[in-house]
Amino acid sequence: MSGARSDAYQALEAGGARRILNDYSFTSAPQLKRDPLRGRMRSLLLCVAVLVTGCDPARIARFGIVPTGAGPRADSLQMGDALGIAQAFAQRYQMTLFPLFPADDECPIGRYFVPDVVRGKKVGLNFCVRPSKTGIQFRVVEGITSRWGPKGDSLRLALGDTLRARFGNAAVVTE
Repeated sequence: MSGARSDAYQALEAGGARRILNDYSFTSAPQLKRDPLRGRMRSLLLCVAVLVTGCDPARIARFGIVPTGAGPRADSLQMGDALGIAQAFAQRYQMTLFPLFPADDECPIGRYFVPDVVRGKKVGLNFCVRPSKTGIQFRVVEGITSRWGPKGDSLRLALGDTLRARFGNAAVVTE
């Protein structure tokens, strides 16, 4: 019986039965390779994204001036007034004018900076003046904090009041 069995086994093997069984074996399935560095980087980036979105890293106030007069003369007068107001506020709050770089698309008209303090921590107060699609935008940013510092709070409130007094409520848009 063992001779007949061995003959039958050899016949099956010759017919390819053993190869077919080996091709569908679960033990020879290819294993997925893991890249530990890539996995760590992905986890780190996810943690940073969650922290940044959850921490409210800055306080921002935006004011836009929309031209109300007719013609280019009214626009240029409004631009001159806006620049004068920006310079006066920068001087009042003892802000330093950042040098403008040729590639500075964010604040091509003026970028000012002064340190501020929030809850005993030093933070940066930035004041930016830039053209917008509809006119001129003033932006006050208190960096890396969820509250306004005394200088930032005073600047944003006084700037809003001054712009509304000079250009009217209809011309000043709070963004």
